[in-house]
Amino acid sequence: MAVTNSAQANMVGTIIELLVMGAYTVIFIDHMKIMYRRRSTSIPYIYLLCTSIIIFLLCCMHAITDAWRIYTGFTTHMDTPNAPDAFFNQNNIWDSWIRTTTFNVITVVSDLFFVFRAWVVWNRSYLVCAIPFLLFLADVATAIYVLWALGNSSDNPAFAGLLVANASKYFFAITLALTLVCTILIAYKLWSVQRSVRPTLSSGYTGGYAYNRLSQIATIIFESAAIYSTLLIVLIITDARGIEGFFVLLTMIPPFIGIVFSSIIVRSMNSPTPDVLGNTTTSTARLRTRNWEADETAYGRTSEGMQIRLETITETDTSRDNEEIKTSKYSDHDIV
Repeated sequence: MAVTNSAQANMVGTIIELLVMGAYTVIFIDHMKIMYRRRSTSIPYIYLLCTSIIIFLLCCMHAITDAWRIYTGFTTHMDTPNAPDAFFNQNNIWDSWIRTTTFNVITVVSDLFFVFRAWVVWNRSYLVCAIPFLLFLADVATAIYVLWALGNSSDNPAFAGLLVANASKYFFAITLALTLVCTILIAYKLWSVQRSVRPTLSSGYTGGYAYNRLSQIATIIFESAAIYSTLLIVLIITDARGIEGFFVLLTMIPPFIGIVFSSIIVRSMNSPTPDVLGNTTTSTARLRTRNWEADETAYGRTSEGMQIRLETITETDTSRDNEEIKTSKYSDHDIV
């Protein structure tokens, strides 16, 4: 059945939202287990823990509000023609206020995390993150403007809907710009780091491993929030074309934001790139060539050719309760 009005769109969107919310709850539990194992008193950890809990609680509130709106819209005033559609076209009512406010706060909080993530990945470079931070301030301003438009809606449903719709378009546009900039910055940094640690040995040599390009692409997509950017693009396109599917996407986006947020933390804490707690892992591969005669005594070899020493150095710096741990691994391989 095609979605032809806002009532049907909200109902379909709410059903999908509740299903996605169930998946998000499972991911959130695993996410919190990882946070517990990595518990710390550092400021980045406390920030991420609070952000995780806030996003989850707001997503729960948004889902409960949408479920209540579906129940109210389809069970009250049934003697009035098109009562559900008229109910969902109202803007300045308490449940619409809660729904819009929770959505805007979830978006703003997650956007701040993406700016923080870009800042960490780029080694806390304020210069690189200046534009994302300015976009974040604009994002906060447009979110407030949406709430102002919602509160100052007139009794004319057409005018009220147009005012809120225009304010929402500005909000979505700024959010998309911020997300795209952060996605590009994070994806480029992850790609450059992965390129620098690409193994120089094939799987046929001892200590080597096959380079899995598909896995690295998946890592970049997940950790750069490319999925969230794609959802925003589809949301803006459906809004611009006046498709009722816009309300379906608008309703189910909050738990998707939570899934993206939790997935980034889970994956980044187990990746060789700078993680979300501010810990950095840098890996370098050095290729040294020496004449075999100079190293004949040291290596005990008399075969002809050149000795190539592959030295892989992995340094991991982590901070937890003001402790610094450094590990180094060396492996030598002789290739004649």
